[in-house]
Amino acid sequence: MRSMLECKKAAESLEKSFGSAREKLPETMASVKLVGREICDLAVDLSNLSQELRKGVQSSMSVVHAADAQLHQLTTSAPQGNQRVTSNRKRAAGEPLLASTVRELRELIAELHSGFGVAVSIAGLLTWASNFVSKRPKNRS
Repeated sequence: MRSMLECKKAAESLEKSFGSAREKLPETMASVKLVGREICDLAVDLSNLSQELRKGVQSSMSVVHAADAQLHQLTTSAPQGNQRVTSNRKRAAGEPLLASTVRELRELIAELHSGFGVAVSIAGLLTWASNFVSKRPKNRS
């Protein structure tokens, strides 16, 4: 008799647990469906983003190719005085186009920087000379 009462209590407890699960199951399933939709939307967004990135990279590469072609035209039509510069800028055999273009751009920036450095130094020297002359005591004769 005692074991039957314990079985009855266990069955009632199990019935309450099943009732609770039955009430919460639709809400849980709705949440799972919502998360599934959000994951699907995220996958579509990532796919679109990767396509946009691919198009951007292709566009950038076409610009690099065009710049390389123009640079090649400029170097092949350069006067004899610039022959040393053009020989330095020719792409090494087997060197990737992007690497050579970046190297050439870096060299060009260094040349511009040194040119601007000279101009800034001359301007600084002229400013110093102007300040020196203006601060010098004037002779009153």
